[in-house]
Amino acid sequence: MVTLAKKKYRLNRIKSLKTLGSFGMCRSTWGFQLQELRYVLISEITWPGSGTKYLIANVHKHSSFDNSIKFLKQVKELIGEEQSKLYSQISKPFKKSRRKRKRGLSRLMEELKRLRENGGYAGILVGGDFNFDPYSREYKKALNLGLLDTHEMAIRDSRELYTWDPVGNDLIVEDVETIIPQILGKAVSKASSTDQAEILSAFQEDMLRPKRIDYIFVDSFLPNAPLRQELFGLTKDQDGLPASDHYGVLNIYSLNQIGIERKIKPN
Repeated sequence: MVTLAKKKYRLNRIKSLKTLGSFGMCRSTWGFQLQELRYVLISEITWPGSGTKYLIANVHKHSSFDNSIKFLKQVKELIGEEQSKLYSQISKPFKKSRRKRKRGLSRLMEELKRLRENGGYAGILVGGDFNFDPYSREYKKALNLGLLDTHEMAIRDSRELYTWDPVGNDLIVEDVETIIPQILGKAVSKASSTDQAEILSAFQEDMLRPKRIDYIFVDSFLPNAPLRQELFGLTKDQDGLPASDHYGVLNIYSLNQIGIERKIKPN
């Protein structure tokens, strides 16, 4: 986890916050964990001239079983209401992953709000790979906790900015992404052979759809400045590959009428 800023913003590390996992630790050269650990890197910047301070958080959320609500609706329709027990077994791993991400969000916002109140910060900016899409319950949780999605605030064209795009990004290997997780395969095996095939096909299709899962959220950060948002990291090398399997999100704030801009980008 790294946060970079030009020297004039006087970047200062505040703390690393564990949002998922129990016993374990991570250092620059080694790590140890008994279960998955997730951290948020929290820093502050000082706005040049004004002395106004903002909190900046770099996030990477739990990534297992990232699927849409649409997929689970398809499963329910396929197996029927009379097989509610089977649906519960199939949906269980997805609900477990969703709870992990929501708990992490709550822990993060609790700490950021505490830091803001005690430190007199003017606003909060949270960016990174959240591993949920805008139609998820985790996204709604983020909004309910007071975060604003800058994608919805930005002046942009009608194109969706998919940061995870199997169609356009060859670093996302189709054969890897379509492997059926063992826990899901075991739950689905209790359905009829026809339903099994349809459910697994729907799962694979959902895994390979382009998604917007990387965000820049704010609560109050340059609220009146015109904002444009675009993707970066789309440039390909000589082998036709981009730098990462995720594209980055770039926010460009115009601070006055003479075209002075400030750029914020996570990744």
